[in-house]
Amino acid sequence: MTRRRQLAGSTRATKTSATVLRRLAGAVGQLSSLEVLDRGWPAFLDGAGIDATEPALTDRARALQVPRMLEQLATGNLTPDIARIVADRLHLTLA
Repeated sequence: MTRRRQLAGSTRATKTSATVLRRLAGAVGQLSSLEVLDRGWPAFLDGAGIDATEPALTDRARALQVPRMLEQLATGNLTPDIARIVADRLHLTLA
């Protein structure tokens, strides 16, 4: 594979990964502007030792996101506004 194709694949995967981060951020409210999240996502993945080009990254993130939202709602420690945001995000994720 040429370097140009590797970079193109990496860019697509990074954009997909950034979408995952926006969804995760939405589960607990707006953390930052989407532009900041898009720029920070590749460094976050790299720091966590996660390959941004992994084809199953979106599925893996979702597999973690759903139980985490259920856990947050089950603990009852969220403020009503945040609990509503998490519940709404959970419904959207499972729809």
